[in-house]
Amino acid sequence: MLNVYGKVVALSPITHGSIDVDLDDKTNKGEIRKIPFCVEDNAGEATTIFIPVVSGNSIKGLSRREFAQKIRETLGKEEFDKLDNEVKYLIAAGGANTNASPSNVKQEVYAELRQKLPFLSVLGGVYRGHYFRGLLVSDFMIPITKEILSLYADKLVTVKLENNPLKYPSVSDLFTNEYIGYTRFKVEGVDEDEIMLESTSGEDKKLEIGNQMIYYTKQIPTGTLMIHGFHINKASDIEISCFYAFLKTFIEVGHVGGNISKGHGQIKCEYYLEDGTVLDDNTLNNLSEPFWTYLKNNKDKVLEQLSNLKDILQAKVKDKNNKSKKEKNEDEEE
Repeated sequence: MLNVYGKVVALSPITHGSIDVDLDDKTNKGEIRKIPFCVEDNAGEATTIFIPVVSGNSIKGLSRREFAQKIRETLGKEEFDKLDNEVKYLIAAGGANTNASPSNVKQEVYAELRQKLPFLSVLGGVYRGHYFRGLLVSDFMIPITKEILSLYADKLVTVKLENNPLKYPSVSDLFTNEYIGYTRFKVEGVDEDEIMLESTSGEDKKLEIGNQMIYYTKQIPTGTLMIHGFHINKASDIEISCFYAFLKTFIEVGHVGGNISKGHGQIKCEYYLEDGTVLDDNTLNNLSEPFWTYLKNNKDKVLEQLSNLKDILQAKVKDKNNKSKKEKNEDEEE
């Protein structure tokens, strides 16, 4: 398995929303995503703390769109744009769940697709009910605090960071109850009666500002130092090269989390191999070159494979309004 670790610095506040378990509890305040850590307190007893993080899935998602643009330019914009929208969405965003029921396909077909379309093999996706497990695994991006320092001691050595508690904040220093507020404009097609705000009394009320609403969100502060890792297992040389091309794109994009258009999520990062070798720009250019060369030399074959994807991965589309025979029988019995 190839393991790559990076040190990341937040150059602007990072927001990464968390879905409230109580969906009926409407509020205009957004929580940040956190995960639990079991650590020892000052008395040496086990306790659980929660630290704000950026999820691995969102880390891949934002850079994937930019990576798809590079693939588009390499294959030729004019020909790429002729591809079916479902195929383009698969490349750029990983596809979407539909009501399609995939037809049985031999494993050899999936293996051939992975070989000919390494970017799909590395990043994964779903197409008309056919699922491709991506070879690339992304860790959570985790702020380094005093409490969890010992958990990442070996990773700190790899990314050239000191294992000194005095150099890092505590969770209470890093994460406060402070919110940052914004105005959100009314979304086209949303009825004004649906726009609600939490009043000071705790009851929801209509917003009186017309087409706007105010909302608040928590954030990981600017200047926070974080650690992150990418992993890829059982990959071919071209797939490994594809990963390095994606990593280079991720570093160039330099953003994670949400509210990017408002200035959030800007980062600076540097990644290393497990032996401490830094993956600088020149190194990544060399490591990713075989992938781009493969696309250039096999442009027609790759485009043909993408154009024929609907025939290769066939599916039956279910009518969600039509009940199955079993459901109809159950209704009749009632």
